[in-house]
Amino acid sequence: MGVDDRDDAAVSLDESAGSAFEDEMVLPGGDAVAREDFTRAEGEEETEEKHPTPMVSMLVLQQGAFVETGVGASPAVGQPAGEGGAAGWLVTFADMMTLLMCFFVLLFSFSQVDVVRFRDVARSMAAALGGAPLASLVDTEVGQVLAEKAVAGRQAQTSEYYAELLRRELRDEVARNVLAVDASVGIITIRILQNGSFASGSADLEPQFLPTARKIRDALVGIPGALTVAGHTDDAPIRTARFRSNWELAGARAFSVMYALLEDGVLPDERFVLMGFAHTRPLLENDSEAHRAQNRRVEIVIDQRDLAGQERPGSADMLGHGLTDEVSGGHLQVEYR
Repeated sequence: MGVDDRDDAAVSLDESAGSAFEDEMVLPGGDAVAREDFTRAEGEEETEEKHPTPMVSMLVLQQGAFVETGVGASPAVGQPAGEGGAAGWLVTFADMMTLLMCFFVLLFSFSQVDVVRFRDVARSMAAALGGAPLASLVDTEVGQVLAEKAVAGRQAQTSEYYAELLRRELRDEVARNVLAVDASVGIITIRILQNGSFASGSADLEPQFLPTARKIRDALVGIPGALTVAGHTDDAPIRTARFRSNWELAGARAFSVMYALLEDGVLPDERFVLMGFAHTRPLLENDSEAHRAQNRRVEIVIDQRDLAGQERPGSADMLGHGLTDEVSGGHLQVEYR
């Protein structure tokens, strides 16, 4: 075999090997790559044919938005959704806020009770059940409430006016701590303490207290209202030949004061009521001798709550009585118009 023959055999062997190699080349996609013609003419531009690899499109759910990945560009993971989309947490949050608003609107509607309709329903149910009306609902008007407050204010002013008159008439006894005068809405209380009025365990008025009792009687003539004389004791038990308990002692002391007030017929009997409370209504706790002394008392209660029809004193009357000494001394003059 010559040199030329060996060269031709080598070329044939190379071509057969290359053909077998090209037949075995397979891309990952599973398609075989066509053989290329490596023999090109001179001057011919080399062109390369590109075969795109098939790709499967998929939808990826990222933060509630559908992001398409594939041939086109897709937003990176963690980026907010584009136009037309909304984050999943925002949709859930909006639903929760709507439900909360509906819940509170429902609660507010329950709080608005129609009194008229409720009354009609209650009466209808009572009639259907064959029973008596369950309740009588009364509509309270604002004017009625204001009128009641105005009446209470006038009563408080009237009571304080008459209480101030009593304080001025009995100022010496008040200064000696024998009497005390208190006022509330429609109620005036003259409190007679045991100091200087009764001996311990006795229901007889002390002789030095009788002038004070007459001053109280004369002062009560010009003050309207029902009179209740009530006796009170401390919690120390008593059992003597005359008094078997504090109840008898309290009642006997109240009667002694009332008897002094009824003397000479200055005050009518119809104004008086006699009561005894013993130790059941103390002013202070019975934990010391000073407090027990305050609890041993007789009270004259002037009830003016039923005097709505009577004319209450005017400001000029109150001012004139409050300045009695100054007016009588010629230092002041009060005119009534």
